Amino acid sequence: MNINYRWYLSWRKYWKVFSLGWQEQMTYRANSIFESGVGLLSFVVIIFLWNAVYLSNHYQPIAGMTFQQMLTYIILVKFWSWIIDPNWEIDFMLPEDIRNGGLNRYLIRPVSDRLYRWNYFLGRKILYGIIRLTPALLVIILLPQFFTLKWHDGLWYLPLISFLALTLQFMLSYTIATFAFWMYEIWGILFLKRLVFSFLSGAWIPLTLFPSRVASVLLALPFQYTTFFPIQVVLGKMNIQQIQYGIGVQLIWIGIFTIASLWLWRAGMKQYCGAGG
Repeated sequence: MNINYRWYLSWRKYWKVFSLGWQEQMTYRANSIFESGVGLLSFVVIIFLWNAVYLSNHYQPIAGMTFQQMLTYIILVKFWSWIIDPNWEIDFMLPEDIRNGGLNRYLIRPVSDRLYRWNYFLGRKILYGIIRLTPALLVIILLPQFFTLKWHDGLWYLPLISFLALTLQFMLSYTIATFAFWMYEIWGILFLKRLVFSFLSGAWIPLTLFPSRVASVLLALPFQYTTFFPIQVVLGKMNIQQIQYGIGVQLIWIGIFTIASLWLWRAGMKQYCGAGG
């Protein structure tokens, strides 16, 4: 069997997994649309909140962001946070499979557990993003006075940045989920991870609102490169050199978490019994 044919078989089996994730998400498309509508209702409250903040500041920029840029940032954060959240695919499924022996069905297949879950995750999230993008665009189109979106050269990098952000989020979550090999319940760790991640990634407030010393520390951490960094690129807040630097940092952290997850996986497999809890 030549190398090209082996590569084709490997690509084909993971494409099937990707299609499985896509089809499963399609089953819940109505629920996704409903959740999007409910989620965007909260955005109306956010508009009034930030309007009051900027009104008290006479609509002067806050942390270098105008009122329109702030609202654009917030709606993009809400949309992007929906997409990259690995709650079901990793935070729930992997620890559950380890604890109850469900991992066995993956171990007997000629596939990598990591690549299997990654393609499943990607298949669900691409369709999920398409479904959720519709109501977000609808709000932006109907209320253009509240938003600012312009084309700039940095947007050519956005597909790559988005893909790397998804990959980084997946690998970070996968690494933490492997702690289930040593702990029967890791929901406390997962809850702490989600809390820290949401805060330090810029999912709650822009990181530019932090003191400069704190913001400089966050630049070296992986969290902002999943959320804050991609959205700053969309807003045109970064030049080409900063974008390329950010992509480099994304790749470094993906490599770190890939190595860490491999080590934890191999160590965990030495004591995995596969009998369930």
